[in-house]
Amino acid sequence: MADLLWIEARSSWNLLLVISTMIMAILYTCFVRRVKQKVFDRRGFLFFLGLFLTALLLGTPLTLLSHITFTFHMIQMSVILFVVPLLLLLGMPEELRRRMRKRGRIFHFIKWSVSAKLSLILFSALLFIYHLPFGINAAFQLPGVHAGCLAVLFLLALHMWTPLAFTSSKTITYRRYTHWSSLLIMPSCFLFIVYAVIGGLDNPLLNQILANLCVPSKTISHQLIPFQINPRLDQFLAGAAMACIHKSALMMAGKLNSKIMKN
Repeated sequence: MADLLWIEARSSWNLLLVISTMIMAILYTCFVRRVKQKVFDRRGFLFFLGLFLTALLLGTPLTLLSHITFTFHMIQMSVILFVVPLLLLLGMPEELRRRMRKRGRIFHFIKWSVSAKLSLILFSALLFIYHLPFGINAAFQLPGVHAGCLAVLFLLALHMWTPLAFTSSKTITYRRYTHWSSLLIMPSCFLFIVYAVIGGLDNPLLNQILANLCVPSKTISHQLIPFQINPRLDQFLAGAAMACIHKSALMMAGKLNSKIMKN
């Protein structure tokens, strides 16, 4: 009975988040129409895609999959933290960018007051701690702490992606930043791969993680997914998926940024 209640709670829609993304889409549309620009151009598509992915991965019953296997969990986290922020920043209307540059205050604050490199370092450190056994345990014991960690990670992700969204991919600064981004994010990706190599479920530290990430009943988890993944393979695929999505996001940033700047 407790398992069924747990699944029902996790399977319910997050209406607040879904409604919030719809409101952001409406505000975006109103602003673009007010400045007499196209709503469904390349920028608009990227912005709406970012909102759609956010609602899909965090506001629908699909969220339950992230609590069944490491692979689904890391795919969800990677898309939300690596892909969505980039899509939202690249989808920002050009008129809004011009107004921000004219006023100067916001861009000056972003560039000098809080360095994007510092956000990248803080993000990488927090992401690594979040996926350590004691970090996961502390976060999932208190739902408020868990939600707070995700919110902080997302805000840091938005800031750390600004150099890649607003700078030409041909500059040396851009290339150096992508290099440091890859180096700092890799430890979090390799964490699960190391777990898989040193013994997977036989490692007591991993049992502590699984107790918080996975569905309480193994029987019900098997009913929700028609196939069974080897635990060690699951952890290896989780780390590999995170590394691939981050690398793909870096490549996507350069290509999309070049196309948008040409327009």
